[in-house]
Amino acid sequence: MSNSHKCIVYHKTKSAATVNFFTPLSFCDKIIVLESMKGRHIVMKLQKLYRYVRQATDEYNLIEDGDKIAVAVSGGKDSLALLYALAGLKRFYPASFTICAITIDIGFGMDFTPVKRLCDELDVPFFICHTQIKNIVFHPENPNGSCSFCANLRRGALISKALELGCTKLALGHHKEDIIYTMMMSMLFEGRFYAVSPYTAYDDSQIAVIRPLIYVSEGEIKNFAQQYQLPVIKNLCPRDGHSARSDMKPLMKQLTSIYPDAKDRFFHAIENGNIDDWTAARTHMDVKQLIKNRKMQEKTINSSKADKSGGEL
Repeated sequence: MSNSHKCIVYHKTKSAATVNFFTPLSFCDKIIVLESMKGRHIVMKLQKLYRYVRQATDEYNLIEDGDKIAVAVSGGKDSLALLYALAGLKRFYPASFTICAITIDIGFGMDFTPVKRLCDELDVPFFICHTQIKNIVFHPENPNGSCSFCANLRRGALISKALELGCTKLALGHHKEDIIYTMMMSMLFEGRFYAVSPYTAYDDSQIAVIRPLIYVSEGEIKNFAQQYQLPVIKNLCPRDGHSARSDMKPLMKQLTSIYPDAKDRFFHAIENGNIDDWTAARTHMDVKQLIKNRKMQEKTINSSKADKSGGEL
């Protein structure tokens, strides 16, 4: 790496030092990286990623004292950015928590050695689970094995391993656009207003799923991955990039070309749209209990109105 592409790192307890970009900068509490590229100086703060993740964590109480969080690491930019963020956040977040990384090998022969190396640098325990998911999804008797089916199998394997390790939370790397895309898919395919929530507790499991990157855009993650040279691993699945969620990207691109604020407006609608899962996420209330409580409240209100009107409404 030439001198023009090296970084100057400032730390509150250390003097400036010239380092390679591959240096694990997440160990610094306050970092300012100045990179000279094509005659321009770009100021980038790792604190911005921390701030977004902490905002989501505080808003939805994603991390509690004593949590052991399993970070689902596929090798993609989103999961690696999430790993990087939580590895740094745990050093100064008020609640004490630990993390580990879990990778599900679905059977395409992908080399996850770079991920293992990054985990070693971040001092994060790394676990890889070898599965037969590829053979199940692409079985001749299952020609239409969908991406959602594969995702369910991977999530099941992740939860199983996380529980085996004694984890209380499973962190997934869904970013802001992912949340919006699930809303678009729900409206187009199901005819209802819904989006995956920042916090999900499963009835049949003792673990909760959290999504700390909901306030981070895909563009910001791409930039972060490039600037910090995260070891992104190419997904060898032949269906990668051909899912229903991927189909939402050109639709969103067309919308934002006409309405530049479309993404922010959609996300605002999700957060304030009284979606049961999002309302429950803020209080960690079970969604079924939330719906039951609402129906009881509606019944009480209707009964009160009926009494005042002198009969049934």
